[in-house]
Amino acid sequence: MESEVAQINLKIVSYNMHGFMQGFSVLEDFINSEESPDVFLLQEHWLTPDNLSKFDYFSDYFSFGCSAMKKSVEKGMLQGRPFGGVMTLINKTLRKVVETIHCEDRYTAVRIGNCLIINVYLPCVGSQDRQFICEELLASISNICERYCDYKCIIAGDFNTDLDSSDSVAVCINNFMSDYSMSRCDNIFASRKSGTYVNEALGHQSCIDYVLVTDVHDVLDFMVVAPDINFSDHLPLIVDVRCVALKLDDKLRCSSEPIQLQLLWDRGDVASYYHYTGNFLMPILTKVDEMLYSLQDSNTITLPFTDLAAFIDRVYCEIVTVLTHGANAYIPTHRKNFMKFWWNEELSILKEASIKSNELWKNAGKPRAGQIFERRQACRLRYRHRIKECERHSTTIYTNDLHEALLCKDHTNF
Repeated sequence: MESEVAQINLKIVSYNMHGFMQGFSVLEDFINSEESPDVFLLQEHWLTPDNLSKFDYFSDYFSFGCSAMKKSVEKGMLQGRPFGGVMTLINKTLRKVVETIHCEDRYTAVRIGNCLIINVYLPCVGSQDRQFICEELLASISNICERYCDYKCIIAGDFNTDLDSSDSVAVCINNFMSDYSMSRCDNIFASRKSGTYVNEALGHQSCIDYVLVTDVHDVLDFMVVAPDINFSDHLPLIVDVRCVALKLDDKLRCSSEPIQLQLLWDRGDVASYYHYTGNFLMPILTKVDEMLYSLQDSNTITLPFTDLAAFIDRVYCEIVTVLTHGANAYIPTHRKNFMKFWWNEELSILKEASIKSNELWKNAGKPRAGQIFERRQACRLRYRHRIKECERHSTTIYTNDLHEALLCKDHTNF
């Protein structure tokens, strides 16, 4: 079958995580929302090469990126704080129209349909050889833009400079934009322009995260959002764009990877599930009863063993089919271990308190002092600390239980 060309809308989020665990909750909330993004352009995940697999948690997405700490890890024992790294997450339904092009510790480049999408993280003020790094990175991106000159280009990420300033890096980027006829989304939607870097401890904010595009007519929407729970000092940028892609049929949407799913009974319509399965299991139960009565009346098994085994297999398959269809209709599923098994009611309460205190703070005009601000900070701090404690405690329990099980050498129970 020939693939048809179709127009699709891409929802893209650019976000400096300020550490994987700092930005984790924002990613999770985005993905669990009604309209989850198609693409995440993430900066500063701070993960070492061995820990990049943490992005596998987001099972509906495949990742393309790398760590900025490879050289530090190779030198020996790590010293100081983690740093850098970029990662692009793309919804698996788009896999067949995605081409991965280039990956370095400061940028990734992918093609989705007729869109070239580049995720960047430029060095901050004070970095060694900052100007040279920026010029070299832009030269490398220029080469990719030349190779894909027939494609629309989107560049997004943390530029670590105010593009309206006279900073030498800002001048360099603006020259690049001029050469490739690129526009800033915050200028296209000027009424939504706002700070993207917010350091509450220092009381400082600035605009250093941007989305650049070559075709302004295909930009449907743009905004800077302030999530209720965000432990990063950057705010996510969301842009909706039109692009042309190969039309995906159902077969292309199916991943070839083996996936273990588990049912989320606490989030499903259990009453409807019981009603559905009850109606369709009753005829099967009647057939089983009739078979049992016939066996009891004759006091002997008159059916050949093979026929009886076939009857049992047929009944088993019918029961499984009914239960499966009922679950598919009324009970949602997630990949095994998708949900945090260590999550508890206390964390749900703390999360809700943090969200409500943040909403109250925003409605009050986002004050930087006073009871409303202090309550917001206290709720965020309690929630954040408790998450770390529960996760650390769950890891300790798992390790201790595994150790005890190995010592007991009870293969059956293990």
